[in-house]
Amino acid sequence: PSTPHIMGAEDEMAADGGDMRLDWMQSRVCTTLKVKKEKFKELAGDEEGMFPIKDFMEQPSAQQLFIWDEGKKLKASCQPEEKYKKKACYFVKLEKAKVDCANFAKQIICGDFGACPLEQLLVVAQEVYLPMIGNPLNQEGWPDVISKDVIENYHRFLANLFVTIGLTRGKTLLPLPPSDVSLGEGPVSTKEKDRVHALEGSVVTWTRQIKNVLKTDPENLLKAGEHPGPLAQIKFWEAKAANLNSIHEQLTGPKIKKIIKVLELAKSTYCPTFGRLCSEVALARLEANENVSYLNTMAALFDQLAVSDDFGALRDIFRSMMHGILLVWKHSVHFNTPARLVVLFRMISNDLIRQAAKFCDGTTIFEIEPQEAVDRVKQAIELCMKFQKDYMEYKNKANVECKQNPWRVQMPALFGRLDTFLERCSDMQDLVETILQFNRLDKIEIGGTKGKTLTDSVTQVFNDFLEAVKKFEQVSYDVFDVEEKLFEEDYYHFRVQIKEMERRLGSVLVQGLDDCATVDAAFKLLGSFEGLLEREIIQNELERRYIGLLNSYSADLKQVQEMFLLKKSSPPIYNNMPPIAGALNWSRGLGDRADQPMVRFRGCSKSILDSDEMKEVEKMHAGIMENLQEYERMKCEDWEKEIDVSVAAKLKQPLLRRDLETNMLHVNFDKALVRLLREVKYMQLLGLDVPETAMAIYKRAEHFRTQTGNLDLIVNKYNWVRENLLEVELPLVQQQLHDIDAYVEKGIKQLNWKSHGINDFIGHSMSQVQETETILKTLKDNVTKIQAVLEKWSSNPLMERKDQRIYHVDELQAQHEEVVSDRSDKISEAGEAIHEIVGGSNKVVKVSKGAQSWRAYVEYINNIVIDGFGLTTVNSLKFLRNQVDPVFIKRGDIQPLVEVKLELNLPDIMFDPCLDGHTGRISLRDTIYGFMRDFYSVGRLFKRLDTKDGDYIKELEESLKIRQYVDEILHHLTNNEDQCTEFL
Repeated sequence: PSTPHIMGAEDEMAADGGDMRLDWMQSRVCTTLKVKKEKFKELAGDEEGMFPIKDFMEQPSAQQLFIWDEGKKLKASCQPEEKYKKKACYFVKLEKAKVDCANFAKQIICGDFGACPLEQLLVVAQEVYLPMIGNPLNQEGWPDVISKDVIENYHRFLANLFVTIGLTRGKTLLPLPPSDVSLGEGPVSTKEKDRVHALEGSVVTWTRQIKNVLKTDPENLLKAGEHPGPLAQIKFWEAKAANLNSIHEQLTGPKIKKIIKVLELAKSTYCPTFGRLCSEVALARLEANENVSYLNTMAALFDQLAVSDDFGALRDIFRSMMHGILLVWKHSVHFNTPARLVVLFRMISNDLIRQAAKFCDGTTIFEIEPQEAVDRVKQAIELCMKFQKDYMEYKNKANVECKQNPWRVQMPALFGRLDTFLERCSDMQDLVETILQFNRLDKIEIGGTKGKTLTDSVTQVFNDFLEAVKKFEQVSYDVFDVEEKLFEEDYYHFRVQIKEMERRLGSVLVQGLDDCATVDAAFKLLGSFEGLLEREIIQNELERRYIGLLNSYSADLKQVQEMFLLKKSSPPIYNNMPPIAGALNWSRGLGDRADQPMVRFRGCSKSILDSDEMKEVEKMHAGIMENLQEYERMKCEDWEKEIDVSVAAKLKQPLLRRDLETNMLHVNFDKALVRLLREVKYMQLLGLDVPETAMAIYKRAEHFRTQTGNLDLIVNKYNWVRENLLEVELPLVQQQLHDIDAYVEKGIKQLNWKSHGINDFIGHSMSQVQETETILKTLKDNVTKIQAVLEKWSSNPLMERKDQRIYHVDELQAQHEEVVSDRSDKISEAGEAIHEIVGGSNKVVKVSKGAQSWRAYVEYINNIVIDGFGLTTVNSLKFLRNQVDPVFIKRGDIQPLVEVKLELNLPDIMFDPCLDGHTGRISLRDTIYGFMRDFYSVGRLFKRLDTKDGDYIKELEESLKIRQYVDEILHHLTNNEDQCTEFL
């Protein structure tokens, strides 16, 4: 170890430029710590790292500086670290002053110390300073008394330093006397009395040290007020065992044995006492080591209790912990006294309190949901009480198994602090439950004539309550800290405020009850204050009003009784309910009306329950409930008898029946069976017993539902086919209908609801009916498609007129040709589609195209097409007729179709276009004739359906409707020509 170095002139001269203070500091640090200069320069270049060095240099109050190597870089600080891993360098100012280049040579001392500075100091003191002080040359001129006193005090310093080093290690080190004192054997002469005295002084010091160790007890940890857990006791015994083992090793060592032997030869009076003390050390050492061994068996449980994050899981370790303590009690020689048991349980309680307080969390208890807060506090109370319950169980077990040494400890001695914590938790439970109950006031709306006033009063109470809670939330302490006594005062003030609010709420409830017109309204009002009604002050306020409610309830019971007697023979039943279940539901409703208020009344105070009014009401209530139960029993018995008579016969009925007049099919599931199944369903919903016969049928309800559903589907499909089948379609599906009728006869005459082949019958019938339905639907869908195509033709005439223009005949002709050409292409394409549709129908019915039935059907489709062509032609002619009809033009205020000009062409006057064909030119009449021929020509756009060749022109020409429109057009055309001629 190096001694402090005082900076001198040679250091100042060695500074190589820059700040001489830093240059010198760099030199000392690099030399002492054996690091490169670059590392110190890196520290000097770090602004944050230089703060301590600048403070040391510039601030007079900063008198010390420490620099050490952390591996990657150097670190500086004005305060020493708690522990250094390597050697550190220190700088100390001899006086409070600023360090600068002018005075730092005389002001700073520096040095170094290792990771264990006290050990280093002891070595320096013993190896450096002690020889210097003990050297006679350095004592010249000293009186003997002073020299002796200095040496003794210095040895005392060394002894204290040695003891201090032991304390830092958790051990008691016994300081040895100086070597020149402890040497020497044989009889003690008069000259050696001073040495004996010095040895006895060491024994006295050892005795004091050892007694301090012996009198240490884990209870001292509790007395210190830190509330340690059981792990602290294990650490205590481990430390004490290590300390006593160390003391025992020192006492049995050769040096101390030699000292004791010298004192025995000198017949010192300290020897017997010290010998007994050594025996005590041996016994205490055995106790400490044994306690460590036994307590370590429960270290894992104690550790879980101390650090577990799952509070609820702690309940699982209590019994294991108690069992371990009992085993230790039974087998340990030393850890089986009430004092040891009390200390251990008090420490366990401390950890349990810590965990419970952490779980409840007083810092957030008012921030979480009130219900969650209540649950947490309840769980904490329940867990702490379980701990006490498990203790009592094992205490009784210990009293049986250890009759010579039972657990004779009073509960307050063990659980005094835990009981205090439980009281605090009980107060907190009341507080958070109060918050939970009063929070319901926020949503309460009171009706009636006084509703608004009363609601405003409740709102005011709620606001006052929030203010009271807010004050409690703002306390600066942890509400679960049992050492905090301010809680009791704050909680008392809170309770006083709550009681005043309860009186106000009681007054509101009384006024609200007075305003209620019915018992039901009164209980609805009380129900809205549920939870608060249990509070004592509110209960006392309401007690006087319950008598009035009883009287109202009595009148209501009389009304229920009258209603029952009046309507029991023909009770009102909901439309969707069967008669028996409906009647029972009605009686149950009367029972609920009579019974629900009674349940409320039975929760009232004893004074209400013992009143004459209550007894009278209970008597009336019992009579009504007995009558309703008897009514229910009789209804069920009558229904059971009816079932036994009719059910068997109903199930033997056939599955289907046929209406002889309409030839339609119907599902033959009797309505009585349907009603039975519905009765059983509602009976079960009402919680009533169902007769075995009915229950046996109801168990098959799903089968019946599936079967009747499928049969309904079959019947509906069959009836649809029958109802929608045309005469022309009948021959095409005649065979299918015959097969269906033949097969369903089995369901009409052979199968009943008890038969086994129902599902097979349903499956086969379904496939037959679906096949026939599919054929018929396809035929009808195809006809609909053909009609849709024809409708598209007929809705658009083969002639167009744009924007009411007046055409020149050539323009009109050109436009007409374009329209006819476009429409003809589309009609031709549609004609091919119609042929394909008809072909698809033939494939579905699977009939030869030469068969009479198919030819008749094609004739039916052919007539539909003829009607479509006819309608197309008629609409086109009608459009043309309107364009040449003077009356239509005038009525519609439209322009003429064609402009006819009168031109002078000497020697003649001529019309353009000409009106007739005598001039040799194409006349207007010829153009109109051409239009009408085009209208007829649609009949040639695709082949007929009923023959391989041919068209539909003949049918169009024979149409009376078409002829009528042609005549009208020619008539209007002639009239128009005559008018033009007359103009000339």
